Amino acid sequence: VGTGSSPTNTKPFVFLLTDGAQNFQTCCGFSGSNSATVMASGTSSPCQALKSRGITVAVLYIPYEPIQNPTTIYNNEDNVANANIANIPGSLTSCASPNFFFQATSTRQIAAALAAMFNQALVTAHLTN
Repeated sequence: VGTGSSPTNTKPFVFLLTDGAQNFQTCCGFSGSNSATVMASGTSSPCQALKSRGITVAVLYIPYEPIQNPTTIYNNEDNVANANIANIPGSLTSCASPNFFFQATSTRQIAAALAAMFNQALVTAHLTN
């Protein structure tokens, strides 16, 4: 990981666009317990591993929509997923590098947030004399 001080010493960025929900099911079946969770945060998270290496992590959170009329099928999966929604923004905020957390819902807001993410990256990554 470089410092961004020259074209051959580049500083990397990771752009994550997500609803922040994790569910480790596989196609065409369900087995085991309900594993719907939010993205891991704290020192063991993939985001922290990236940031510890000097990589800037930019996050665009597109909020997870609550499941309407949830059922209790598959170990109450719908209700567990809905209950996780309140935990997602905090998890993603801690994932992002300082000043690199953005949130949007509409297509217009998403486009504006992406532009803001790239502009923020340019501000922090540009070379100065």
